[in-house]
Amino acid sequence: MKNRSARKTGGRPSSVSDKGWGNFSVMLKSGMIGTGGGLLSALILALIGAIVCISSADPHSLMIPISLIALYLSAMIGGWITVRLHKKAPLPCGTLCGAMMLFLLVLLSLFFDKKEGGGFSLGISLLLRALVPFFSILGARLGWKRSSRGRRAKGKR
Repeated sequence: MKNRSARKTGGRPSSVSDKGWGNFSVMLKSGMIGTGGGLLSALILALIGAIVCISSADPHSLMIPISLIALYLSAMIGGWITVRLHKKAPLPCGTLCGAMMLFLLVLLSLFFDKKEGGGFSLGISLLLRALVPFFSILGARLGWKRSSRGRRAKGKR
């Protein structure tokens, strides 16, 4: 008779198949929901940023910083939602959500004029886009709660 962990993973030991990440389809579903939550928060933050820009004396000087703040905060919120739904593995959850948001960002940037991209050089533009998964991972790490069992086991060592 096979043990329980071998039955769940098709005969392989569970440590080889999931490395403590849980079920990948569940992680993918939570990543999609987290990305949707991040996009919704990006919309709300962009609207708030637009109100702040309109109410200022020089709105053009505030557009890029406010849009970057909205982008990175929404990536953090998306990572936070993803890991709260999945309840395991903040690094893969944050990376998945950040990769999805980065894919959508690159896809949307194909439809807009390059002159309106803030005037950044290619290197700076790539760096600003590469920070999206980083902030998503940071949000996932902030939203991750360890189980009480893991905390007690750590304290006994």
